[in-house]
Amino acid sequence: MKLSKPTNDYCIVVKLLIDNYDRGLSMKEAGQVMMFKFQTRLGEIEESRGKDGERRKEKLKIRRLPMKHTKPWGEKTSYMNYKPLCSKSYLYNLYEVLAKKGLKK
Repeated sequence: MKLSKPTNDYCIVVKLLIDNYDRGLSMKEAGQVMMFKFQTRLGEIEESRGKDGERRKEKLKIRRLPMKHTKPWGEKTSYMNYKPLCSKSYLYNLYEVLAKKGLKK
């Protein structure tokens, strides 16, 4: 499906989730498109309410998996991997709603 051009940060977040649907994404992938507020915007989308009055968190299921990584010099770090567990069609519909109406909190 062809997506319209992202009109706000929320659209970029959902587009990143769609593009990385199978493997999930980390802040490294989000940073490559200059989306440094990925975690904040994702939380705002989850806490917002849909047209039925329910929080989107109920339908927009995101797995947050802590990943561990050891740097070449031995320092241990960790980061989160975000993988959508909802259907891709739900993400497409959410993208279109956010592109047209924006986020209503």
